[in-house]
Amino acid sequence: MIDDDFLLRKGFLDSILFVESDTEFELEETIHEGRAKLTCTLGKYAIAFSKVDDNKFPYIKHKKCADAIIFTKVDDENWGLKIIEFKKTMSNSSWEKSKEQFKGAILNSLAICGFLGIRKFVTIEVYSAFREEKLTVANTNNPVLLKQYVGKPPQDKLEDWKNGYVRIDFMNGKLPHNRIQLDEDGNGRVHFG
Repeated sequence: MIDDDFLLRKGFLDSILFVESDTEFELEETIHEGRAKLTCTLGKYAIAFSKVDDNKFPYIKHKKCADAIIFTKVDDENWGLKIIEFKKTMSNSSWEKSKEQFKGAILNSLAICGFLGIRKFVTIEVYSAFREEKLTVANTNNPVLLKQYVGKPPQDKLEDWKNGYVRIDFMNGKLPHNRIQLDEDGNGRVHFG
């Protein structure tokens, strides 16, 4: 159940910048070379803020931000947070940038949830939606990833990618990271239960 305080506060937001549903909505990335359209199906009410990277909270110093923030209703008291970053190609450098964008999106989501009166998140998950992956050795032409190491190998910068989590410096523990494979036209689907 959505309480009256939430509905009142939501009424002060620019309706062009969010979409809400309890069944389905679409998120779009409109940058020409990285165009994407993600259909999100739902099991419960959600409110999604797209183009967050273009509408960041100006008081936050961290200026990098993911593309979309989604608040999902878990039960009468609790909410979940989902963050989505679109990339045409996921490479070593874009993965490192994505982690900084996830951090910025969490910071911005805290500002939005404070305004909406959302008191806490019981789950936080981050998502990478991409057409092509060039992170693993099997998918890369990067000679640095292909070389053999002598002695002790360096720290694996892709450990989090391989194991499905992200560490954010001000958050305790690891956040689940999910991959959304887009088709060659940049279209995809995801279900939030």
